[in-house]
Amino acid sequence: MTKLADLLEVIHALSYTHGATFEELEHIRQHRRKERGAFHNRTMLLDIEDE
Repeated sequence: MTKLADLLEVIHALSYTHGATFEELEHIRQHRRKERGAFHNRTMLLDIEDE
């Protein structure tokens, strides 16, 4: 769990560096999750095609 906490700390620092609040980042994450899904099944995207 400590590694996950470390990653979260990095994400907080990056959001601050890019001028976003963690709440804004969370809002974007939730929106993208609704559009593209989540990683609960550990499915990995290997390639995409441009439309």
